[in-house]
Amino acid sequence: MRVDESNLNANVLIFTYDQRIDTGTVNPAQYAFLKQDGTTVAPAAIASASGYEVAVRFPSLPGDALVTEAVEGVDTGAGVLSVNNGNPSAPTVLAVAGKSKSTARPDLLSAELGSGGGSTSITYHYDEPVNTPIAASFFGRTASGTNVPGTSAVVNADGKSVTVNFPNPIANLSQEHFVEALAFAGAIQNANGIPAIGDTVPIGGNAGALATGWTSAPDATSATFNKSNGQVDVTLDTRLTIPSVNPASFTLVDDNGDTIVAGAASVVSEGSNGAPGPQTIRLQFLPNQVAVASAIEINGWNAPFGVSGPFAFIGSNVGVDGPNSAPVAQSLSAAASAAAIAPVGTSKKVLTLRKVKTVGVLPAKVRKALKPTKSAKQAKANAKVLRAFYKKGSTYKVKKVAVKKAAKKG
Repeated sequence: MRVDESNLNANVLIFTYDQRIDTGTVNPAQYAFLKQDGTTVAPAAIASASGYEVAVRFPSLPGDALVTEAVEGVDTGAGVLSVNNGNPSAPTVLAVAGKSKSTARPDLLSAELGSGGGSTSITYHYDEPVNTPIAASFFGRTASGTNVPGTSAVVNADGKSVTVNFPNPIANLSQEHFVEALAFAGAIQNANGIPAIGDTVPIGGNAGALATGWTSAPDATSATFNKSNGQVDVTLDTRLTIPSVNPASFTLVDDNGDTIVAGAASVVSEGSNGAPGPQTIRLQFLPNQVAVASAIEINGWNAPFGVSGPFAFIGSNVGVDGPNSAPVAQSLSAAASAAAIAPVGTSKKVLTLRKVKTVGVLPAKVRKALKPTKSAKQAKANAKVLRAFYKKGSTYKVKKVAVKKAAKKG
């Protein structure tokens, strides 16, 4: 989010969000701005809302504070909902464009995720000494908008930072999904007893999350088929709950998309979920099934049709974000086949590629119609010729001829 003064001289601040907003859910009471002395100024009304922006109008009668005095813009939380999933905006304090984030109140500057010894913590950094932290008012916020409250909090030796611990084992199994550090209003105060305003900042060491897929559930990134022993390795972008892999939820398909077998014979390994990062599961099929397979399908959510079958697995984030720990339906082609890798010591003669003896040649009429592609216009013309050729497949046929003969034909 960012905050700018309106260029219309109408005592308006414009709040810009990172995703599209539901304009019908804007709540003017959740907005404000802070002056340098820490005074909070409430708005008068919403001037407009569209796309990613909310324009908030503040009182402009004689004696009222003008937005030119605003140092920070404030969304105290739930100022608006996102249009895609209805998540409320997080409490956020941002410096107005051209100003610095510094008032008479404690200002949250940054935070970083910490893990070690089987625990998960977030350290919050303020711009001045603080005291009396309230653990339950500090949260780790996941990529899907779920807030996980802290269980204990302590001010560190520097006096300006607070380390908050989170519940384990559920937080430890979900830390790669924590993307923001949130502190509600009053979570901390300064030496003068002035409380901080509610605020949210990116978690420095994990701003983009370690889970690199498209969803908060485990997303398959590759599949390796071993045609010699019938094993298939599926690599996921993030950790699983162990045990949770269901062998019946994996299907091998051939080049035509037809089912070879629905369900693996067994699960050889579910990998390790000890630390954030990719996890690989190994499934056992029959070698003759894998030998003719070209892809593996994985059961999961299949919008808008519901679930394609029993979930293939459940993410390790089930403890903090159950609804988003179930995978979507997925399909992967084999990225590599162990059967195609020659053992050490294999004769070089065996590895020699066979020479191509024949090659497909287009009919003379089609070849004549195709011209060198030296412009976008010619590329479109060539594409039109080829489309016409494919549509007349019953009339025209590609002939197999000797390589040398094909070369002569140009």
